[in-house]
Amino acid sequence: MVLYIHCCAHRLNFVLVDSIKGVPIAHDFFSLLEAVYVFLSFGKFNALFEKVQGEQRPEKQPRRLKRLIETRWTCRFEAIKTFKETFGALLTTLRSISDGVQRDRAIEAKDFFFRYLNIYSYYA
Repeated sequence: MVLYIHCCAHRLNFVLVDSIKGVPIAHDFFSLLEAVYVFLSFGKFNALFEKVQGEQRPEKQPRRLKRLIETRWTCRFEAIKTFKETFGALLTTLRSISDGVQRDRAIEAKDFFFRYLNIYSYYA
């Protein structure tokens, strides 16, 4: 039998991830980031997100939302950074999808839209 021991960096990461789970607003925020990442991974929605970014920030390259990976804290940092830089485009995209004809997707987008506004109002 072999006993596997995580390196110190992985142990520290596990401590940080578990600590965040104990803070409700942080847990909700990261859960929302992951859910919107999955939602916008759908090709048509991702293309719309990139188009909106191009319209709102023509001088910058469109950014893609980042996936949260529990074993890498830097992924969470990159996800937050991308979220912050694309916040306006993200809200515009979600609003556009929520006004669309796909009822189930529209309801989901509207939910994300209002959850993002709630988080924004909490931190603003």
